[in-house]
Amino acid sequence: MLMSETTDRFVLVEDHGLVAEALSHTLSAAGHRVAMVDPDDATPDKVVAAAGSAGATVVVDLDLGRGADGRRRLGWTLIEPLVTAGHRVMVLTGDLDAARWGRCVSLGATGVVTKALPLQDVVDLAIAASRGEPVMSPAARQEVLRSWDSHRSDRERLQAPLRRLTKREGQVLAHLVDGHSAATIAAMATVSEATVRSQIRAILDKLGVGSQLQAVAAARRAGWSGAPAA
Repeated sequence: MLMSETTDRFVLVEDHGLVAEALSHTLSAAGHRVAMVDPDDATPDKVVAAAGSAGATVVVDLDLGRGADGRRRLGWTLIEPLVTAGHRVMVLTGDLDAARWGRCVSLGATGVVTKALPLQDVVDLAIAASRGEPVMSPAARQEVLRSWDSHRSDRERLQAPLRRLTKREGQVLAHLVDGHSAATIAAMATVSEATVRSQIRAILDKLGVGSQLQAVAAARRAGWSGAPAA
């Protein structure tokens, strides 16, 4: 166990209550100051504000559950604002996808740590991160960054047809991805169902697919995140 000679500041943004409490208790017992941010309210501005002046270490869960709109909230969106504000970020996750780890590192995270490690190991790595020490080996960092570069290249290729969609077509596709029917989309947009079906045909033509299911599958493979109209 790393013994503290100075008091470090930590901010925890963790979706699992038991994990957050265990980390907070162990870090506090070692003499560190710890603040926790409700993951349901973890916007970049609020997390940066909770971190305070530059120099805090923020432990961020990569997957923060789903918001009120049902969409996944991802911890990687917090990394760049925190790093820009002068804080260190260590990402904690149960996901072993190397490309996702690489994305976090590319955005400035000190490193990514798996939740499969014993609690004390996670705490020791967080303390190491707070002192500017590496939490991943250089080889591991390079491996995940290569995975992210490869994934990003593939995604760019898959997203190219999606960029041909008009704004309205993108909104319709987003509704299809969310499982809405043409009739439901028409009702939400206060247009005729025939109008929506015409937009769907245009989407299929531009994506080069033959069905709505194939269009949805293409969007998901591309990691497309078009937002439906309000």
